[in-house]
Amino acid sequence: MKTIPTPIATMIFFSMLLSYQGMGQRISFGLYASEGIVLAHGNVEELNFNNKQTLILAGNTVTISLTDNTAAVLTITGRADLDVTVTLDAPATLDLDTWQIPFACSFAYSNLGAANETIAKTQAVQVAPGFTSGTFQMLRRAAGPPGPPPTPDHAGQTLPTAVAYLFVYGTLGPVPQGAAAGQYGEQINVHVEYATYN
Repeated sequence: MKTIPTPIATMIFFSMLLSYQGMGQRISFGLYASEGIVLAHGNVEELNFNNKQTLILAGNTVTISLTDNTAAVLTITGRADLDVTVTLDAPATLDLDTWQIPFACSFAYSNLGAANETIAKTQAVQVAPGFTSGTFQMLRRAAGPPGPPPTPDHAGQTLPTAVAYLFVYGTLGPVPQGAAAGQYGEQINVHVEYATYN
């Protein structure tokens, strides 16, 4: 019978402990849209900081930026001629029992009618840090005077729709010294409604 030398077995044991140190730093999304708007997940359905940095230790800060493949993607489908207001209710920390890791949320939108998420990301407009909501056109209109008013909604009339993309990203950390290992998590609630300008 083969035996593993004690130093190697000890190294394997400690490497397993270290790899568990930062597992599960992720944020899921609660999606809420008013009537006539469809809000859905894109290809990346959650903000998972372990997809950006596998091992997250005390003192680390991990940033997922707009250009990263790990930025969460949402799609908004609604009337092309209207504006929407997007509000993010994001936590200031990711929690595990009494332990907390600071979190700062950012988001951007793309409303140029991009064919896919990759193109939309290159056209995205970032919302200024610290803002939790933004109002924008579902489909950006050309410069100049406004066009004619839309045809009123009536039976048999199908109003044109558009898809806008919403990208959510942010910074986790710094991780406090002595923070417990485990799955830290929270939820960002995203609310989308047609802008009323009241």
